[in-house]
Parts: sequence; C-alpha cells; structure tokens
Amino acid sequence: MYYYLVKRSHGTWLYRRPVAALLAGYFILLTIASYAPFTATQQAYLWGFLIILGHYIWFLAYSLQDRNAAPGTKFIYQLGHYQPFWGGTNTPFPKGAAYLRKIEAKNAEELAISQLKGIKLLYWAFILSLVLGIFNMVVYGKPFYNLASPVHLALPSLNDALAHTRSGDPYHWYINWGVLLVNFIKSMLVLSIWGHIIIATCRMAGFKALRNTRSPLKSKTIAEFWNRYYYYFKELLVEFFFYPTYLRYFKTRPRLRMFMATMAAAGLGNMLYHFFRDIHIIMELGIWGALKAFQVYVFYGLLLGTAIGLSQLRNQNRKQSTHWSRTYITAPVTVLGFYCITHIFGLPYPGYGLDVYFQFLMNMIIIWD
Repeated sequence: MYYYLVKRSHGTWLYRRPVAALLAGYFILLTIASYAPFTATQQAYLWGFLIILGHYIWFLAYSLQDRNAAPGTKFIYQLGHYQPFWGGTNTPFPKGAAYLRKIEAKNAEELAISQLKGIKLLYWAFILSLVLGIFNMVVYGKPFYNLASPVHLALPSLNDALAHTRSGDPYHWYINWGVLLVNFIKSMLVLSIWGHIIIATCRMAGFKALRNTRSPLKSKTIAEFWNRYYYYFKELLVEFFFYPTYLRYFKTRPRLRMFMATMAAAGLGNMLYHFFRDIHIIMELGIWGALKAFQVYVFYGLLLGTAIGLSQLRNQNRKQSTHWSRTYITAPVTVLGFYCITHIFGLPYPGYGLDVYFQFLMNMIIIWD
C-alpha cells in the first residue's frame, strides 16, 4: 500500500524522499508500540507487524528506489525477491529487482559461465567450512564430524571474557588477545561461508552476482576492507545514505562532501540498520531504553564512519606505494589490526556498557601476572 501511495504522490516530499519517510514512519511506529496503552492483543498484532516490516524494510526501500526504472518490474513480482530461494538476511542479496535485471544471464553462454562460477564458489565455501570446523576444534575443543583434537586452546568466548572483565576478574592479557584474534578470524570465516553459499546459489540460477566477501585480507586501506568484507551491506548503506547525502549537501566543498556522505553511510546508516534489526531489544526495553543500551554501537558507528572517511580522503590524491613490504605486510596488517580491535564494539548486544569494552582493551595492554 505504501509503495502505491508513493507512486501516486508526484511532486510531494513523500515522492522525492520515500525511503526517508519510510524509516521515519517505522521509528514513530516503534515509539507508539513501546509506550501507547494498548491491550495485550493489540500489542501482539502491532509488534508482529513491526517485526515483519523490519525484516523486509530494506527490500521495500530497494523497490521504492526502483519504482521509476525502465524497464520496471511490477511490485507484485518484486515480492518474490523479498524471500529468494537462495536465502539471505534482512540485507537484500543481491540488492534489488533493478540489479537482478542488470546481472541476469542473457544467453546460454552467459548462463553456463554464471553456473560454473557458482559451482566453484560453492566448492570454496565447502573448503572454508572445513577450515572453520577444524578451527573450532583446535581453538574451542568442539568436536568436528566425530573428531576431537587431543590438544586445544580452550579459549573462552568473547562474551565470557567481557563478563569476567565486568565482574572485576579479567583474564590475563594474552588470553584477551587470543580471544580477540580468534573471534575476528571466526567472524570472517562465518560471513564468508554463508555469503558464498547465497551468491553461489544465485549464480547457479543465472544471475552474475558479485561475491559478498572478496579477499578482505588483501585490503590496503580501511575503506577497501569495508568494501571487501560485507559487500551487499556496504552497497545498501551507499544507496540509501551515501548517495543522498553526497548529491544534496556540501557541493562546494568536495572533501567535506565526501567525508559527510561517508559518515552518513558507515555511521548513521550503519547504526540505524542495526537498531531496527535488533527489534527484540526495543520490545524488551522500550524505544528510549533501547537507545540508551545502544551506546556501544553508536560509538562503533561514529568510530567506523570517521576512520573510513579519513581513509578515503587520505587516499584521494595519494600516490600508491609500490614497495612490496607496504603492499603485502605493513598496510594489510595495520588495516586488519584496526578492524580486529574495533569489531568488538559492533558485536550483537550483550548488555554491557562502554566502560566494560574499554576495560577489556586496557587489560590487553597492561601486562600483569
């Protein structure tokens, strides 16, 4: 209904800013659901509606963006992409209906190439799954296909390490470093595996989709890692936050324009996406309580947006170094170190304040017996 309302609202703010209106309306509905004096039945219906809408809100955003594309796709057919058989999350894979039309194989040769690339990517996902299983067995002692490692690191989980930090009984510095490192490696493996499976299936269906994760370890800048690590999430933020900011504001100041557009995407858009995604926290704490509990991710979004923005500005007019040590060692290690340390602030909500995270990091620096 909202889609057709937008299409019939020519010349209005709603027609020009349909995604902004959608997100603002969703936030208002969350506020009403949190505090309005509804009966239990009414609340159940409203929260049920908001949960479903929240899951598909970015799919609807792509549909709104595609509403005037030529040739267009009727909205009733776009609904099939909201729940594609290749799977996905509330991040549309791979983007919207317009993108699918663009990357669809046009002949038998293109279809064969796309399917072959899909099979190769599926094979690579299988290899990474074996690596992940062995990794969990060696690090955490988890059995892998009835196999058990006689020796394993028995490292605690990151959530357990944070809990010990909050209780005043932190693990030793080297354990915290180990926890941080293996958690980062595991997160990259998990994201790569399920992203490869989704895109491989999409390719085998005849769509020449780009990988979701592509060689993040080769990244030489913070901005490049952001592009390689979770491509379709990055594209979502670029489409709905970077471009609108870049095309409308700070046109006479190009460097500020680039930085603020990056902050709008990697900062504001990133925070808003995860705030809406974690609707169970809003249901539990209310909109204001959830905003206060979201302080850690707000810090992460601001830190990430600033770092990516500065990385882009720094590399705009910078001559690329060709020395092998910088290309293959110094730059990738620096970039991975940044994301390894900062990614803990972007983990799913565990209920800890910023002070716990900073204390955890301090315990990694301060060496004690």
